[in-house]
Amino acid sequence: MHTHSPTWDDCQQLLKTLFTTEERERILTEARKNVPGDNGRPTTLPNLIDERFPLNRPDWDFGNAEGRERLRVYRQTLMAGLRAVARRPTNLAKVKAIMQGENESPAVFLERLYDAYRQYTPLDPLAEENQSAVIMSFINQAAPDIRKKLYKQEGLGEMSIRDLMKVAERVFNTRETPEEREDRIRKENQELQERIRKEDREHQSRENSRGRWPRSCWQACKAQSGWDRVRPDQPDRGDRGPDWIGDSVQTAKSMDIGRGSAPSARVKQGKMHGSCWRGWRVTRGDGTRIPSPSLG
Repeated sequence: MHTHSPTWDDCQQLLKTLFTTEERERILTEARKNVPGDNGRPTTLPNLIDERFPLNRPDWDFGNAEGRERLRVYRQTLMAGLRAVARRPTNLAKVKAIMQGENESPAVFLERLYDAYRQYTPLDPLAEENQSAVIMSFINQAAPDIRKKLYKQEGLGEMSIRDLMKVAERVFNTRETPEEREDRIRKENQELQERIRKEDREHQSRENSRGRWPRSCWQACKAQSGWDRVRPDQPDRGDRGPDWIGDSVQTAKSMDIGRGSAPSARVKQGKMHGSCWRGWRVTRGDGTRIPSPSLG
């Protein structure tokens, strides 16, 4: 515009050719806000605004100095309006909404970030002074696995966008394929199910063995009926139990259970572990012993 020195008519033709009706209205509105007053600062006086930036074709004589000066002020004001419209308002929410897709490469994601900065902010994403903002957006809005890897880097605050791209590309290229992921999940599920089954078997085994005598003690006593013939009113003999139940081997004569009992009720040469007896001698609230234990 300064090179070709367009007239007022030329400026209108350029506006109609290069911009839509809405854009032209915005440009003219912003330009009228920048009409200089007598002190050189933008004025709000309507008469000065209409005089120095007319919306209708003015009767200026471009052959004299006054007409050329009026045209110079008009062109200068129009350029101010163009710059005001071209300066986009900052909308960082739009930039933060740019997230890396699941299968999007880091290079494509970074390019989308650059475009968002250009479109929604007045910042140049390639300028050195704006690199910190671009780096933070790249890290925080990257895919979860890439973001996690970037956060673990030592000296993260000193890394350039090029350094971050190398790490991101390495993570992206070593990702497992969908088939590999399905296979890994299937194996993990199988291992989990096997572990649960094993725990169930161990729990069931503990439940089944609860309240039973060790088979070695039962076989050593050799007298299932002897358990049933223990008299409930027999005095408590402490942890050792009755004389015939102890840690030492006793003969049939010293282990006669109840006078006149059948021979099968005699405990033939054998013994019972003291720890087994201590576990069995739990009594009910009425003082009687619990029923004889079953064969373990």
